[in-house]
Amino acid sequence: MGDYSTLAMLDMAFGEKASSSWLVSLLTNLNLFSGSKNMDDGQTESLAYLLAQEYRDMKYSVMQLFFFRFKCGDFGKFYGKVDPMVITCALKDFVNKCDMKRQKFLNEEYEERRVEEERIRKANRMRWEKCQNELCTGCPDDYGKKAFAALEIYSYTETKTERLLTLNTDREDYEMIEGKYIQFFSAVIRRYYPNVKIQYRLRLSPVQQSAENNENQPSLGKKVADVQATIESAKRIINNELGLDTDTLENMRYSFKLRYKCWPEEYLKRHEADCK
Repeated sequence: MGDYSTLAMLDMAFGEKASSSWLVSLLTNLNLFSGSKNMDDGQTESLAYLLAQEYRDMKYSVMQLFFFRFKCGDFGKFYGKVDPMVITCALKDFVNKCDMKRQKFLNEEYEERRVEEERIRKANRMRWEKCQNELCTGCPDDYGKKAFAALEIYSYTETKTERLLTLNTDREDYEMIEGKYIQFFSAVIRRYYPNVKIQYRLRLSPVQQSAENNENQPSLGKKVADVQATIESAKRIINNELGLDTDTLENMRYSFKLRYKCWPEEYLKRHEADCK
């Protein structure tokens, strides 16, 4: 499984016959080691060329391992003379065993990765459940409790440079959480997800689902109302009307950008006519 060059790569790097020349040296060494009558030079060169062509995608380290295992007696022995057919048949057997070992390694690696991913998913679920429980129990009114109870974690990713928490909610709960309850929400979230950035995937509320079932396209009035609501949200963030601390305010700005693909200032500029 090591990172070694193949026979084909040796030919690309050192010339067309580099791998077959290298194989000649391995076969010559096997001739000397066996104690049997050696192959002549023509047989050795022909066999080396055949192996170089047939196994051009084999790593040279694996080919070396084959000759080592052959000398250890894992693939039979020569009778009277070094036989090219014994070598080619032994190499086929060796390749089959290598494929089985490689598949076993990949299966074990996959299983380890699956177990680790499941462990991470379970830890993330437990982490979010504790966070959501504190949000629901600590919220001072039933409206907030209902909004926090309806929050669903979609994903949590953590890299060297960023931590991103993606939550599912509907438009009404999103505006409530990012408005009236933002300070409480941010304080709790920070305890469980330090330095995290939050983005939302807005699902349709029951009212919106009912409206969408009745008409495929939203009315012009609905579109205007959505734009006006977003303009007001952008203004609240820009003017920091809620008196938020720097970290919470930046998190709100980032969330706005993820949702609308632009910063609040850019959104107001794009909808300058609607602001008047």
